[in-house]
Amino acid sequence: MFEAIKQTSGATTCTAVRKWFTVCAMAALVPDPPLVTAIMPTRDRPEFALQAVRYFCDQDYPNKEMVVLEDGTPSLQGRLPDDPRIRYIATGKPLRSIGAMRNEACQLARGEIVAHWDDDDWYGPQRLTRQVEAIRSGDADLTALRDSVMLDLATWRFWRCQPDLHRRIFYIGDVHGATMMYRRRIWEEAKFPDQSLAEDAIFLQQALDMGSRLTAIDAEGLFIYIRHGANAWEMECGQYAGTDGWETVPEPDMETDARAFYSALSPAAPR
Repeated sequence: MFEAIKQTSGATTCTAVRKWFTVCAMAALVPDPPLVTAIMPTRDRPEFALQAVRYFCDQDYPNKEMVVLEDGTPSLQGRLPDDPRIRYIATGKPLRSIGAMRNEACQLARGEIVAHWDDDDWYGPQRLTRQVEAIRSGDADLTALRDSVMLDLATWRFWRCQPDLHRRIFYIGDVHGATMMYRRRIWEEAKFPDQSLAEDAIFLQQALDMGSRLTAIDAEGLFIYIRHGANAWEMECGQYAGTDGWETVPEPDMETDARAFYSALSPAAPR
């Protein structure tokens, strides 16, 4: 009887050990999520920039870093979170183009994947996770967001473009260029032009001409394009490229702190 118990116990132990080694082997086969570098060129709008950094910190993607590149007079020095994932470079350089700053930020990126992170827009906490999926799976080299809601702070009105108008406005890839995420090797071959208007569209066209595969992702819950009167791209919601195709939409969900930040900047926001 005792010998039988010993044999049974030994068999159970061997089975448990085999299962443990199997689990370890399977875990070893699952690659760590790639490092994603969010690049944020900025100048002369520290409050917007600090809010954008908060959205980065709230991202649920585990392996991320941020490069904050500030031209002009340093306004973020000592004001950013004490977080080793955030690298702040105060260049002290005079006004440069957004394209030139994006190139420098990409050069500083340590991640194999780069994500654009404009300093004046709203981002939901799943943005990095959702955009990186198609790149990690091998289905895309580049992703960007489509059909985003736009908030006009002056009027506190939320706008969206119907598909035909969206394709005319965002004519390269039918996506919002400021939301691109791509493998860093694409930037190594297709740099941004030295300009501050449509530099992202030109980069995207170069990437597509090289054979890069683009996946467009619905922007709902991930991105709101903020219009505040000092954007690099001058356009008026409801009027740009004609009035046909514009529609107002209900106010989307934003976390309380984010809504409070934007409503404080809008004379028309309901209190």
